[in-house]
Amino acid sequence: MIGLVLALASVQANPVTDVIAPGAKVVAVDAIVRLPALGAREYAAAKVMAETMADEVDGYSQGDMRDMGARAGESLKITLMPDHIRIEFGALPAEADTAISYVGHILKNSRFPEDSIAKAEAEIPFRKKSLWATAIQPVKFDFRRVRREDVLDMYHRICRPENVWLCVGGPIDARDAENAWSAVLADWTVTKPPRLPANPTPLGEASDVPGRETMVELRGSSFPGNDPAMPTKLLALIGLGCGKGAAMFQTLRETEGWSYRQEAFLWPTPEGFEPRLIMASGDKTAPDDLAKGMRDQLILAVKNWDASDLARAEGMAQGIFERGFAMSPLYFNSSWPISGSLEDETFLAGYWTMKTGSPWNASRMLGEMALVSLSDFKDAAMEILTDSKAHVLPARG
Repeated sequence: MIGLVLALASVQANPVTDVIAPGAKVVAVDAIVRLPALGAREYAAAKVMAETMADEVDGYSQGDMRDMGARAGESLKITLMPDHIRIEFGALPAEADTAISYVGHILKNSRFPEDSIAKAEAEIPFRKKSLWATAIQPVKFDFRRVRREDVLDMYHRICRPENVWLCVGGPIDARDAENAWSAVLADWTVTKPPRLPANPTPLGEASDVPGRETMVELRGSSFPGNDPAMPTKLLALIGLGCGKGAAMFQTLRETEGWSYRQEAFLWPTPEGFEPRLIMASGDKTAPDDLAKGMRDQLILAVKNWDASDLARAEGMAQGIFERGFAMSPLYFNSSWPISGSLEDETFLAGYWTMKTGSPWNASRMLGEMALVSLSDFKDAAMEILTDSKAHVLPARG
């Protein structure tokens, strides 16, 4: 037991990722907690944990933190995703160190009162989700076997220094941010080793979506975040489904008349990322036939791509990553893409580090995209389409 405690105490933390924005009025503080692949029960416990971990925190009151956020026009947000939990907070620059300390206390000193857990488990199943949000995250949570002990166990196993990436953005001094985080780490005691579920039960999924439109998806194969072909695959996704000139808009909407909304994007998984192509369709064609037609028509479109399609995708990438066009294929929020806000740019810097080993660098990504040949561009899009599996959520009506 002594050996275990010593081993746990020597765990190394990840360095702070900084996004220096001198003209910003607030400081964005994001903590990203990495999640392993979880089964249905464990993911439900993680959902309850994310919902309740800020309700009671040793060292800070909810009122103090609410007031701090209000002074900056910000509020605390905690989001569960397939591969991480994001804790997001904003504060005035003069209170940046306190904001970092607060986020640190959430990660190591949450109490998880029974009444908060019971309230979360009672409310979550009845929250309404839009058609699009349901299609992107069709997970159905089952809390019947989730107890407070499960939530606490999840908390202590994943909220560990080596499993957290802190990123701070705004008019900050990087050394001050590092010192504030070091103070958080100084008395962070971990008592349980990380552990994966031995036989995880697959996550439950919704069987339909609200409304009159069926959601038809082609979901590609997952690939690791450090895949050398990332720039090519990301460029291919932009060519397939970002903007009115993309293959999905031109083929599925303009030519076939099947959809009113269609997007291609990169979605996080514990193993890395997976490309996803979704269209919302009110067409009366059988859903499985729509999925087949979607794949066949997009394959035909990609075969006909030429240099102008590659140039369009490169131009869209530049607009998205440098000028903040609201068509990003990086779907790292719960049901919408990363934006050009300070909060999302700060998060992306740390998240990309967690997933790939280095911070997000738009200029470097665009430079690598500029080297992609037409044949590689087409091959990457074709691989996404031919390797994908169809997922259909019929309209509930």
